[in-house]
Amino acid sequence: MSKPSFGEEFLLEDLYHPVLCFVMDPEKIVRNDFLLGSNKRVLVISGPNTGGKTVLLKAVGLCALMARAGFYLPCAGKAILPFFEKILVQIGDSQNLELSLSSFSGSVQNLKEMLEKADSKSLVLIDEILHATDPDEATALSRAILSRLQDMGAFAIVTTHLNGLKSSGQGSFENASMEFDPHRLSPTYRLRLGVPGSSRALEIALKLGLSESIVGEARKYLSTEKLAEQNAVDQLGSRERELDRKSTRLNSSHT
Repeated sequence: MSKPSFGEEFLLEDLYHPVLCFVMDPEKIVRNDFLLGSNKRVLVISGPNTGGKTVLLKAVGLCALMARAGFYLPCAGKAILPFFEKILVQIGDSQNLELSLSSFSGSVQNLKEMLEKADSKSLVLIDEILHATDPDEATALSRAILSRLQDMGAFAIVTTHLNGLKSSGQGSFENASMEFDPHRLSPTYRLRLGVPGSSRALEIALKLGLSESIVGEARKYLSTEKLAEQNAVDQLGSRERELDRKSTRLNSSHT
C-alpha cells in the first residue's frame, strides 16, 4: 500500500484492484503502472475481451476516491494524482425499460449529464463508450465527446472495442491496451501504454467453448486489414516480451 500525494501528474505504480486479494493468491496478481500526463488527459484503453480493462478502470477510480478520503492506495510504488472534486462514472448497461431507455439512449443521457458536470477538477470513467450502435457513428460521436472533455481539462479514461477510436485520437488522446498472448490464446492482464490493442473476440470465444468450426468460419469473414492489424499487434507484443526477458536477465546478472 502506498501513501498518496497530490499533484498535476497521474501516476500509480504497481496498481492492482484490492478485491483481487480476496479471490486469488496475492502473489499471482498482475500489477500495472498507470500513467496519464497533464497535457493529454484522455486515455483510450482497448484490448481483448475479459482482458482486465474494466477492472483497471475501477481500480483507478477507487484510488481517486480513497485518496480523497485519506486512505493508502493499492499500489506498491509511487502514488501521485490530482485531487478530484468530481468522479463521474458510467460502467454497465444503461438500458431502462421503465424510462423507455435503450442501451444507446441511456448511455447518451448519462454522457450528456457527465459533460454538463465535468470540469478541470473531474475524473471521468467510461466503460465501453457508445458500444450499442453503429460503430462508425459511435466512433465519431465518442471522439467528439472525448475532445470536449479534453478541452475542459478533465481527466478521462475510456475503454472501447471501436477500432476507429483506437487510432482516430492519435495526437490528441493517449492510447493503451491490455495485452493478449497469442500462443496461449489468453489475456496477460498487462497494461501496455502507448499501444492500441485488438479485441481478439474469436480467440476468446474459442477459449470459452464456442465450436471450432464456427470460429473457423467466422475467421473467413475477417477483412485482410483486420488480420494484418492482429498480426502487427502480435509481433509487437512478442518483441516487448522478449525485451522484458532480456532486461530481466541483464538486471539479474548485475545483482
